[in-house]
Amino acid sequence: MIDVRSLTKRYGSTVAVDGLFFEVRGGRVTGFAVCCAWIAAALLTAAALLHHRDA
Repeated sequence: MIDVRSLTKRYGSTVAVDGLFFEVRGGRVTGFAVCCAWIAAALLTAAALLHHRDA
């Protein structure tokens, strides 16, 4: 299971994601409905970095 609390992702002075909470349970496919592709990219990048840090 992945449990994310208060995720913030910045690109320089631009805040792409601020204070996001979500949970992903094992064995499930999870998607994000977002208004901009760069927000989805920020979420995936942050999740990959979190996964790498905990590995």
